[in-house]
Amino acid sequence: MDFTEGDNKKHVTPKSGAKAAKKIKSKSQKGSNHKAFAIQKTVKATRMVQRTLDHQINKYHLPTSQRIVDVPPPLVVALVGPPRSGKSTLLRGLLKHFARQTINLVTGPITVVANKNMRFTFIECGCEINQMIDVSKIADIVLLLVNCRVGLEHYHFEFINLMQAHGMPRVLPVITHLDTYKDSAASRDRRRKLKHRLWTDLNAKIFLITRFITKFGSTTGAGDYLLNEIRRLARLITVKVPRLTDWRVDHPYLLVDRVEDMTLPETVTADPNCGRTVCLYGWVRGTTMPPHLTSPGIHVIGLGDFVLSEAVSQSDPCPLPKQLLELKASTSETTNPEEVSKIKKKRYLSERDRKVYAPMSSLSGVLLDKDATYIDLGGSHHLKASNNLKASSNLKQPGATQDALNAAQEALNSLETGIDEQLEGNTSIRLFSNDAAPLKDTDEESGCHSDSEEEEEEEMDVDNVVEVPSVIKIMTDAEMEAEDDYFAGMLKPVGAPDPGLNKPKVLPQGTQQSLHFHMKKALDSFDFLISNNKRINWNKLIYDDGQCSSLLFPWIYQTFRTNQMYSVRTYLE
Repeated sequence: MDFTEGDNKKHVTPKSGAKAAKKIKSKSQKGSNHKAFAIQKTVKATRMVQRTLDHQINKYHLPTSQRIVDVPPPLVVALVGPPRSGKSTLLRGLLKHFARQTINLVTGPITVVANKNMRFTFIECGCEINQMIDVSKIADIVLLLVNCRVGLEHYHFEFINLMQAHGMPRVLPVITHLDTYKDSAASRDRRRKLKHRLWTDLNAKIFLITRFITKFGSTTGAGDYLLNEIRRLARLITVKVPRLTDWRVDHPYLLVDRVEDMTLPETVTADPNCGRTVCLYGWVRGTTMPPHLTSPGIHVIGLGDFVLSEAVSQSDPCPLPKQLLELKASTSETTNPEEVSKIKKKRYLSERDRKVYAPMSSLSGVLLDKDATYIDLGGSHHLKASNNLKASSNLKQPGATQDALNAAQEALNSLETGIDEQLEGNTSIRLFSNDAAPLKDTDEESGCHSDSEEEEEEEMDVDNVVEVPSVIKIMTDAEMEAEDDYFAGMLKPVGAPDPGLNKPKVLPQGTQQSLHFHMKKALDSFDFLISNNKRINWNKLIYDDGQCSSLLFPWIYQTFRTNQMYSVRTYLE
């Protein structure tokens, strides 16, 4: 048999197993021996080294001169974008996150304490070219809002060119209105295009706001963004480290957050076009203002050059926690360094240290306007019909309404003579609203009662009293509590001296009449503020000696409740 005939079996290289693993291991050991093998491709190695060095060089920057101060001024965060891009909504959300307060009317710069070492001043920039130029000069961090549905507009490109001309700050593009896309693929495609376009001009990553929640029952479309997205955006703003330009560091500038007109009112009345003396408030940024700045003057953007007459250091209206600790240590009674060092520094920002400074906005009902300060106490503190109905339903007692107050005020204005002059004559007082006949003052006609007459009155039978309901009326405890609101304060307590024995001195008739009409004129501007408090002795307050109390109005007793305290606010010319 011939075994040489036929095809021989080919050798199959092992793909797995011990032999295959041994072969792979030997090859890897041979390639990793740097001492035995040199660079085989010099061009490739040169390019790799050059790329690594270029990447490292981009991180190097020239050292900038920084002003060493104890407490740095707040960083300026500007919100820039076209109309209907969500600037105001985003600003209200950030302020609510940092300050824990809701600010409905945002006007001018608003400063908040972000953490224990940082403060932010938020400003909203419009679409005017002058505002864009000013914001590009002073902004440290810029939130560039882009409406995803509309895309990039010419406002964005104008502001980007202005930032490149005046010094590029830290820019964070924010994409809004993503919830208007029903198709996720279309939204993803739009985001990709905006990302590449903004990366070309700004070299910055974008932040997405995915959802807008409309307030319940709102007809104007008001609402807020998601709370978690606002928190993430606030975190990004906090960790952004601004890089200031040399020109901005070497030149002082001031962002005005409050303006007061110090011109005398007499001068303005005499000449409305006279020169004004204006006081500007704000943090000085950059460097300090030198003394020689008073000779060339200062430049107000949009107005021109002016002479600086005086610069005074003010207390910080929005202090950091460490400033409060230093103030507490300086005002403490002890001077022992060991006891002063015991004042523990806080590791976190407490809720009471979250300060907010918004002089141009109506924050907490306080509004600073020109030379006046307006305090709005809100609708819940005023005497309204809704509050009266609610209080009457809870207390089940009759109370004063606005119609009754207006009717009483009109009745008082229609008087030709003073109330005190009318009371000197034959007058009568109705204690209860359902009495048949009023009580008359008969003390002056019959004189003082003798002791025998008083004893006879004490021995009177109760049955005889009931027969005269028009003069004296006996009521139950429940009825007395219900009617207590109408006459409390007019009756003196048992054992108290008779007010008739110590009557105040009667002023001349001309003086009484002038004072009465003066008070009647002041009634036109009364505001009645209500607050729950203890009772006030109106009898002592009005009829006490040494006060011109006889000119006050007696209709207070028939309209005001006795279980609440009323404070009267008036404006006299």
